[in-house]
Amino acid sequence: MLSRVVVQSETPLYLELENARPSDPIIVDKIDGLDPPDIDLFLGDYARDGGWYSGRRVGKRNPVFALTLNPDPDHENPENHTVANIRERLYRAFIDPRRVGDDVRVDLIDDEKPPRYLSGFTEKLESGIFSKETEMTISMICPNPYIYNVDETVKDSNGPTVLFPYEGTAETGVEVYLTITSNTPVVSVKINDGIPITLNFAFQTGDLIYINTRRGERKIRLTRGGVDSNILYSMTADSRWLELHRVVPIPISNPLGLSTMVVYGSSLSNSIANITKIKSRGAWWGI
Repeated sequence: MLSRVVVQSETPLYLELENARPSDPIIVDKIDGLDPPDIDLFLGDYARDGGWYSGRRVGKRNPVFALTLNPDPDHENPENHTVANIRERLYRAFIDPRRVGDDVRVDLIDDEKPPRYLSGFTEKLESGIFSKETEMTISMICPNPYIYNVDETVKDSNGPTVLFPYEGTAETGVEVYLTITSNTPVVSVKINDGIPITLNFAFQTGDLIYINTRRGERKIRLTRGGVDSNILYSMTADSRWLELHRVVPIPISNPLGLSTMVVYGSSLSNSIANITKIKSRGAWWGI
């Protein structure tokens, strides 16, 4: 259950839900838009009956906060608890959160799941300034529709096969660090039974490979003798960018629902590299 919302501005704004008190200066009435955003389906029609499915895309997220401003004239600092001052706190938090950018990060604290956040831009802030009512509605647009874990998951290892957890509900990219252990013209990395990412290059023992498959950050880098270079061109046409999916736990064989990543050469039995680190950040459709 969602227990607290933290608007991460230069002066963080804490909105309590589970532990809300009648004396709180801001009361959260409801928050819409935290469920999965709308999904656009691309469908075509046959000349006769029915049609076909050609893909989907996830639209932007639109969280909307319905708040009540709760002034307290009897507070020990009443000048900071007037409707006008409470409204200005919300202006600063949602419209002008930081000197270096306009984006607003909202942390979602849950008593069942890890701390998560969404990031977007405030498009509308409405209140009846001359009304007796003290409600305010704040609408945001999040170009990235997913909700992410606040903390990354980092798995250190030193072998060609690694078991690691992924708890998110949406697919997401991953960062992989490799060390080549023997000369090879090909390196492949795959997760579970998915399609691997394959690199064709004259790799040498001691080479370090960094693969980032996160959307908007995708890159493949090689470090040799302290010199870093881009080898994105080495990825074969039939490769797929690695994506993490939640694995359903299976009693006895995989009770923790762990994913398996393996690096290999010309075949699965050809061990030519070690996975030294895996970094991921859980992505969620909604809370």
